[in-house]
Amino acid sequence: MRQELPSWWRDIDRSIRLSITDYEFIIARLEMLLAGTSDKFSRFSSLNSRRWKNLLEEAKLAKEQVERSLALAATRRRDASAIGLIPPDNQELAARARVVSAKFHLLGELAQKRMARIRSELRQLGRPRNRPSMKVFPSQIDVHI
Repeated sequence: MRQELPSWWRDIDRSIRLSITDYEFIIARLEMLLAGTSDKFSRFSSLNSRRWKNLLEEAKLAKEQVERSLALAATRRRDASAIGLIPPDNQELAARARVVSAKFHLLGELAQKRMARIRSELRQLGRPRNRPSMKVFPSQIDVHI
């Protein structure tokens, strides 16, 4: 059973819980996108890479929101201690924040490794195509592909 929170701490607790929940939700979406399809080349197609980039940006914003909530909690904790109130200590929220932060870093590393592997496989498929080059005179166009 959860201990009843003092009224001056409820908004902080709610802010931390919501920001961590939002962060966990975005991380879950990143995990699903990274799992993606079985086709390694369509996994990071332009659409997926755009979605991945957008989700990473959302995750960074969610992480910043968690940090702001924790900073506000630290300020409220200091203020409460200064006037003699004892702020509640919530180890569960701290543990959730650590877990979701570790997941975010792990997903970033996995995505970088997967992108490097896909790039190397694409390089091995053949030499890259050259851009068309044209000679000076339009009547003598030489296109190399």
